[in-house]
Amino acid sequence: MPSRWKKAPGGSAAARGLRTPTASDSSHITVGDAEPVKVTFKNTWSPDDYWTVSVPVELKERANRVTFGNATAWEPRIDRIQLGRVVGLL
Repeated sequence: MPSRWKKAPGGSAAARGLRTPTASDSSHITVGDAEPVKVTFKNTWSPDDYWTVSVPVELKERANRVTFGNATAWEPRIDRIQLGRVVGLL
């Protein structure tokens, strides 16, 4: 079998991607000029789907720039973020 194929239990063959879909990915999240926070996104056994992660951040009044990045490894493809007020944490 070609190297991109992996023999699965029971004798059938399963396609294997370039990277295992069970890997969790990390991203550094920066809000404004604050220090970056490393956040790990746990996989859901799919290469493009991750569990939701809550990350408390300090936002300033008016505009805030939120940056996601990882200079040393794969990072998740983030298609949206959701903001919500956290009550009772201070």
